[in-house]
Amino acid sequence: MLNRLKIGLPSIKNLYNKMKTCILKGGVVALFALLAVNVFAQDKIYKKDLSVIACTIKEVGSEDIKYHTDEVPEGVLLSIAIDKVAKVEFANGKELFFKDNFTDPENYADQHKNLVKLNFLEPLNGSTSFSYERSMRPGRSVEGTLGIIGLGWDIRETKPLGAYVGVGMKFLSKPDHYFRKMRYAHILKGFFVKPELILSSYKSIPYEDFFISTNTNTTDKVTVFTGVLMINLGKQWVFDDGFALELFGGVGYGAKSRNDVAQYSIFVGNDVPLAGRAGLRIGFLF
Repeated sequence: MLNRLKIGLPSIKNLYNKMKTCILKGGVVALFALLAVNVFAQDKIYKKDLSVIACTIKEVGSEDIKYHTDEVPEGVLLSIAIDKVAKVEFANGKELFFKDNFTDPENYADQHKNLVKLNFLEPLNGSTSFSYERSMRPGRSVEGTLGIIGLGWDIRETKPLGAYVGVGMKFLSKPDHYFRKMRYAHILKGFFVKPELILSSYKSIPYEDFFISTNTNTTDKVTVFTGVLMINLGKQWVFDDGFALELFGGVGYGAKSRNDVAQYSIFVGNDVPLAGRAGLRIGFLF
């Protein structure tokens, strides 16, 4: 039995040596693999134009990213503005995404998003309108208008009575160029384009002027229906997050049920279905 034990000891020793050799070889391979990953792994900057910069990122600031590439001498740092970057992928696989400062809602969290406006000059034409605008997100708002025809100066003595409603989506322009740390002065401020649908119904005594030729001499009121699809262009200013001023004009296609009537707020052609309007609104934010 002692002889058997002596015979088994060399076998165990050989097995131990083989296992030790394998472990050492595996450790060396793993070490080289880890070194290779560290040497060849790089950070990546994904730009909004879909190009990719392979580099070593040194600093991520609020306005730009500083990085180094093998194409420039050691110690020289390059930079790229954050508004040109979609995301950053670090060598360890972590990703960092960026938002456009102009469209980031957090930059406008402390501003009023609701605005009530009055068309300041409209009462001179025999009607008065109020508009409500609500910001949906930076660069986009929705606006509704209610007009009361007859609430104003009846300079043509047609005794109008009726109303109109309008609804539109306002698209605010984004500046083409801006300085660092600059953003919208207000979320509802800027140049805008607003497609709008307007429907009206009112009663009025037939009217004769330079644009309308009629031999009707009556004091009986007639009913008029009008529909307009319009594109408005304008600019809106906001002061101290409390007062607003809007100047606008619009053109579009319109239709009306009668020609021998005065028109309010919107002019619709008699022979050509073109419509037009302009105005000055003042308002208050809340």
